Amino acid sequence: MGFVSIILQLQSAFESELMGAIHAIKITMQKRWRALWIETDFLLIMKSYYDSSLVPWKLSNRWLNILESIKSKRFGFSHISR
Repeated sequence: MGFVSIILQLQSAFESELMGAIHAIKITMQKRWRALWIETDFLLIMKSYYDSSLVPWKLSNRWLNILESIKSKRFGFSHISR
C-alpha cells in the first residue's frame, strides 16, 4: 500500500486500507464477478460499510460511489486478527 499512499497522499493506515478495499471492489466490477468477500484486519473498514460518516471527507465520495455499485452483488466482510 505504500505506493498507493504516495500517489494519493494518504495520511493514515485507515485511508490506505480503505483505498485497498475500493480498488478490490473496482476489480470485482470490471471483471463482472457476482460476489466479493473482503477480509481485513482493520475493523474500521467493516464499520465504514455500515456508517459512511467514519470515512475521511477526501475519500467519502469514492467510498459512497463504490458502495452504490455493489448493491447488486453478494458482498461480505470478515475481520481477521494478526
